[in-house]
Amino acid sequence: MSMSLKRGLEMLLLFCDPQMSGLTVSNAAALLKVDKSVASRTLSTLLSLGFVARSPLDNRQFILGPVVAQLGAQANAGVSLVNLARPYMLRLQRATNETVSLQVRRGDERYCVDQVESAQPIRRVVEMNTPLPLHSGSSGAVLLAFAADQDKRNLADFVERADQVELLKERVKKAREDGYAVSIGQRVDGISGISAPVHNDRGHVIAAMAISGPAIRWKQEQMLEWKNLLLDSVEALSAEFGGQPER
Repeated sequence: MSMSLKRGLEMLLLFCDPQMSGLTVSNAAALLKVDKSVASRTLSTLLSLGFVARSPLDNRQFILGPVVAQLGAQANAGVSLVNLARPYMLRLQRATNETVSLQVRRGDERYCVDQVESAQPIRRVVEMNTPLPLHSGSSGAVLLAFAADQDKRNLADFVERADQVELLKERVKKAREDGYAVSIGQRVDGISGISAPVHNDRGHVIAAMAISGPAIRWKQEQMLEWKNLLLDSVEALSAEFGGQPER
């Protein structure tokens, strides 16, 4: 880690003190044991990036800026999603005895942020907090199908061959029409999964909830039952965010 980055982060950590209503250049220099010129440059950089702002009560003092508030809101949203989804995931796992996961999109990849594993000896275990492709798997299809306008991309960007583009278009279109997506050995041989979207109050998909397990156990009648259980779960979870999934 570069010294300037380390110093900037240490500067931000000073605001964790509940007694810190505002930070001056002199205060910062004394607390970090650096020259005032160094403290001034660091605060100026943080100010230009929006991490700090000048206090409206005293122009010499710095307070936390709008970027920190935005990051805090994003962090709280992520924690709230996992916390609110957990009871639904536990109920789904008990009802199906298969692994239930919660996946979110970050840029052009998806990540599993929580899962409740099946208790069966042979079970699906999803890689946690590891980048996974959007173009394969039921959760990828759901996250692409219900993406907000600003996240929509040419599907050709996600695959390497022309024949894969048409296949992905069909899968995304079907997921959009059905309100869920099914995967049978698309990403991992012998593994099946079914996913459905979780929506927020703006109608944007914020996550995909999935049930997955060995394909040998996935019979047609079971998939129909699990699909209904899954859709009921994401509908109830979406309602907690003010959203309403399309059924």
